[in-house]
Amino acid sequence: YSDLGIIFALPITKNVNFTFSGKRQEFDGFETNRVHTGSRIFGKISYQPGSKIELNYTAFLNKNEFEIPAPLPAGFVPLTSAAKRKDQRFDQVLSLKLGSLSQEKKLLNASLFFSTIREQSIADSVAFKPRNMTIGTRIQQQLIAGNHLFGFGAEFKTDVLSSPRLGDHTDKFGRVFIQDDFLLADKWRLGLQLNLESKNDYPIRFNPAVFFYYEPTEINKMWVGFRRARRYPSFVERFWPTPDFLGDPALSAETSSSFELGISLNSDDVQVHAAVFLQQVDSWIGNTVLKNLADFGPANLDKRTVLGHDFKFIWKYFKGGEFGFVGSYLTVAEPGPSKRLQVPEISIYSYLDLGRQMFENYVYVNLRLIGRVFGEISGLTYENSPSLPSVVKLPETTVFDGQISFQFSDARLSISMENLFDKKYQLVPGFFMPPKTFRFGIVWEFWD
Repeated sequence: YSDLGIIFALPITKNVNFTFSGKRQEFDGFETNRVHTGSRIFGKISYQPGSKIELNYTAFLNKNEFEIPAPLPAGFVPLTSAAKRKDQRFDQVLSLKLGSLSQEKKLLNASLFFSTIREQSIADSVAFKPRNMTIGTRIQQQLIAGNHLFGFGAEFKTDVLSSPRLGDHTDKFGRVFIQDDFLLADKWRLGLQLNLESKNDYPIRFNPAVFFYYEPTEINKMWVGFRRARRYPSFVERFWPTPDFLGDPALSAETSSSFELGISLNSDDVQVHAAVFLQQVDSWIGNTVLKNLADFGPANLDKRTVLGHDFKFIWKYFKGGEFGFVGSYLTVAEPGPSKRLQVPEISIYSYLDLGRQMFENYVYVNLRLIGRVFGEISGLTYENSPSLPSVVKLPETTVFDGQISFQFSDARLSISMENLFDKKYQLVPGFFMPPKTFRFGIVWEFWD
């Protein structure tokens, strides 16, 4: 494993700033189907000729080559045998801000975004050569009226797919929205957003969201909220052409209703965050054996219900010492044999930090011990059949990591040993995590 990056930023003139960052990452050698090579380049130019106008141009290039971390059924990708993929994504955003930039009041935001995604197929061959292109624009106006902070705007975008085997397809999406952040009374706020959206031949949908906040102080708050949303089927879910995974152009969109309740408390020594959420998805798009009993692919199934909660506790028990505990629980109810939960139902992340200044306060040394607990995991495997998957359950797993870091005035050196007890485990079936692994890293701000 290697990870090398650089960040470079400087003012070009009094009104123009430039930022550049690059990163290359390689990951190899642990198990089969574990090779990954990626490169990322980010650039941004900001131009602010006055106190009430700002123009930004951002470009982001992401290139990856990796092996799929799970076996693929025979015939899933024609003319191929290896589960390997290359992709390249290039995003560009041109944005304009007008108004009170420092306070974000009476502020107009406008942006034009453009992105392209190229994939050299799942097997690094000439089988599909899909190319996705997205172009769109978004505009939003904010203004203050009494105890109200209003916002309204619109977003429009077009997605274009070009592929010799998947065909050429175009999706058009548009939405208009209005939002209000209203101070009801001292320490009480109401957040409201109304969305009206449409895509292609799908019916126009009204999706509201409403949140109540109680904020006794600036750093402590409680909230309760409700949100409706819609997810449209992807190009792959609609147009994948092979018999072993057959897309359905007639898929309906998913609609979801979500409820959330949470609390966040903070003091100088203790931070507590807790939240519970419930989501129900109608017309859920799940992969299943199709009605002809010969093909496997996506279909609109019944309801999907997700219930979970997360909890975070941080205690700074003395200067330089910190104890953290982060836990989450997730349960998913899906229709019968199509159930395919691929995330831990129980996940616990806990750490203990010890640190102090050394060498006449020129170096800060930090020790960290991390324990991670993954609950029973359900997922799909192709071990029993080369063409149709079956559901398998993986047992609970506990993994420990250790790390020591040295913080200098302009550099940070870290040494870690992950999976201290060399546990062999999978996050999802077929995706083996690394055994005992030694990592070394340095971050150096060499020029200010």
